[in-house]
Amino acid sequence: MFSCFKSYRGWAVLGLAVFLGGYLVIWHGAHLAAALPFLVLAACPLMHIFMHRGHGHHHGQSSSEDVPPTSSRSTPTKGE
Repeated sequence: MFSCFKSYRGWAVLGLAVFLGGYLVIWHGAHLAAALPFLVLAACPLMHIFMHRGHGHHHGQSSSEDVPPTSSRSTPTKGE
Protein backbone atom coordinates (compact mmCIF):
# COMPACT_ATOMS: atom_id res chain seq x y z
CA MET A 1 0.00 0.00 0.00
CA PHE A 2 2.50 2.62 1.13
CA SER A 3 6.12 2.28 0.13
CA CYS A 4 7.30 3.78 3.44
CA PHE A 5 6.22 0.62 5.29
CA LYS A 6 8.72 -1.50 3.36
CA SER A 7 11.55 -0.32 5.60
CA TYR A 8 12.20 -0.47 9.32
CA ARG A 9 12.30 3.32 9.46
CA GLY A 10 8.71 3.55 8.18
CA TRP A 11 7.50 1.06 10.76
CA ALA A 12 9.39 2.94 13.50
CA VAL A 13 7.74 6.22 12.52
CA LEU A 14 4.33 4.53 12.48
CA GLY A 15 4.95 3.01 15.92
CA LEU A 16 6.05 6.37 17.30
CA ALA A 17 2.94 8.06 15.85
CA VAL A 18 0.67 5.42 17.42
CA PHE A 19 2.44 5.76 20.78
CA LEU A 20 2.20 9.57 20.76
CA GLY A 21 -1.44 9.45 19.66
CA GLY A 22 -2.28 7.08 22.51
CA TYR A 23 -0.39 9.26 24.96
CA LEU A 24 -2.31 12.34 23.86
CA VAL A 25 -5.69 10.60 24.06
CA ILE A 26 -5.01 9.07 27.50
CA TRP A 27 -3.27 11.91 29.31
CA HIS A 28 -4.49 14.99 27.43
CA GLY A 29 -7.97 13.93 26.31
CA ALA A 30 -9.62 17.02 27.79
CA HIS A 31 -7.32 19.31 25.83
CA LEU A 32 -7.99 17.38 22.63
CA ALA A 33 -11.74 17.54 23.21
CA ALA A 34 -11.56 21.31 23.63
CA ALA A 35 -9.52 21.67 20.44
CA LEU A 36 -11.66 19.27 18.36
CA PRO A 37 -14.01 21.91 16.83
CA PHE A 38 -11.01 23.96 15.72
CA LEU A 39 -9.30 20.90 14.27
CA VAL A 40 -12.40 20.04 12.25
CA LEU A 41 -12.57 23.59 10.89
CA ALA A 42 -8.85 23.50 10.05
CA ALA A 43 -9.28 20.20 8.21
CA CYS A 44 -11.41 21.78 5.46
CA PRO A 45 -8.81 24.22 4.07
CA LEU A 46 -6.02 21.71 4.61
CA MET A 47 -7.88 19.13 2.53
CA HIS A 48 -8.37 21.69 -0.24
CA ILE A 49 -4.69 22.57 -0.21
CA PHE A 50 -3.26 19.05 -0.11
CA MET A 51 -5.89 16.99 -1.92
CA HIS A 52 -6.46 19.19 -4.99
CA ARG A 53 -2.94 18.77 -6.35
CA GLY A 54 -3.97 16.04 -8.80
CA HIS A 55 -6.62 18.05 -10.64
CA GLY A 56 -4.22 19.77 -13.00
CA HIS A 57 -4.51 23.29 -14.32
CA HIS A 58 -7.67 23.79 -16.34
CA HIS A 59 -7.40 27.53 -17.15
CA GLY A 60 -10.53 27.54 -19.29
CA GLN A 61 -9.58 24.60 -21.46
CA SER A 62 -12.52 22.54 -22.59
CA SER A 63 -12.29 18.78 -22.67
CA SER A 64 -14.66 16.23 -24.13
CA GLU A 65 -16.00 15.55 -20.62
CA ASP A 66 -17.17 19.16 -20.22
CA VAL A 67 -19.29 19.12 -23.40
CA PRO A 68 -22.76 17.66 -22.97
CA PRO A 69 -23.66 14.85 -25.37
CA THR A 70 -25.68 15.90 -28.40
CA SER A 71 -28.96 14.29 -29.26
CA SER A 72 -29.28 12.23 -32.44
CA ARG A 73 -32.94 13.26 -32.88
CA SER A 74 -33.47 15.85 -35.58
CA THR A 75 -37.18 16.54 -35.02
CA PRO A 76 -38.81 17.33 -31.70
CA THR A 77 -41.31 14.88 -30.35
CA LYS A 78 -44.76 15.68 -29.04
CA GLY A 79 -44.63 17.66 -25.81
CA GLU A 80 -41.24 19.28 -26.33
